[in-house]
Amino acid sequence: MVAARTRRDDPPRRPASDTQPGIDRADALLQALAADTAVVAREMADALDRAVWPSAQRLMHRLGSRLDALRGRLALQTPVAPPMLSGDLAQIGLMPLLEFLRLDRHSGRLVVTSRLGQAILELVQGRLTGARTTGTADLESRLLDQGLVAVEAMEAARAQGGPLVRALLDRGLVDANGLRPVVSEQAADALTEMLAWDDARFVFHRSADDQEVPLAVDTGWLTLEVARRLDEADRKGPRRYQ
Repeated sequence: MVAARTRRDDPPRRPASDTQPGIDRADALLQALAADTAVVAREMADALDRAVWPSAQRLMHRLGSRLDALRGRLALQTPVAPPMLSGDLAQIGLMPLLEFLRLDRHSGRLVVTSRLGQAILELVQGRLTGARTTGTADLESRLLDQGLVAVEAMEAARAQGGPLVRALLDRGLVDANGLRPVVSEQAADALTEMLAWDDARFVFHRSADDQEVPLAVDTGWLTLEVARRLDEADRKGPRRYQ
């Protein structure tokens, strides 16, 4: 009797199937909440895009403009290649060095430094297209002083870039026959000055620009002209050239 009474007092057990509707309702609520969250997230993203996108566009425009300006500046700069030759000019000699560059038809820039000054010589296929030193008038000054080129024309030629002689001829700003003696004299003056430097060192950088310049000065002629000047200087006074 006691056992029977105990079984009657126990709470009735719910069938397993009675819990399934609650689980389904919870799952449905979670799915609805997830859907609502996704909608809110999209709305927030859209609002953020509308607020940020104009600023992002302006920023990208500024960055693009700066990159274009930098690209333009880099395009105007000639890359400096590692030096092909360098050393003590007194051990080689200026004229033998130029003769070597002429015979091998090298193009590039020869920079010579000394306690007395600095020189920059431009060569195309072994021929001298420009020479300037700290102690001699450059080609631009000579052309302006002699009235062969107007100031405005010179500025336009400089803006073109590259060798000045080529720019002047390409633009038709000067006659080749009038330019040739000035170029030759300027180169001879520069080399004559450099021969007085007894402690000079040189560095030669090769260049990919080997387009021939019509008024390039042959270094063979320069050797003879400089030798003539030195001989004349010897007759006038003590020799100061090495």
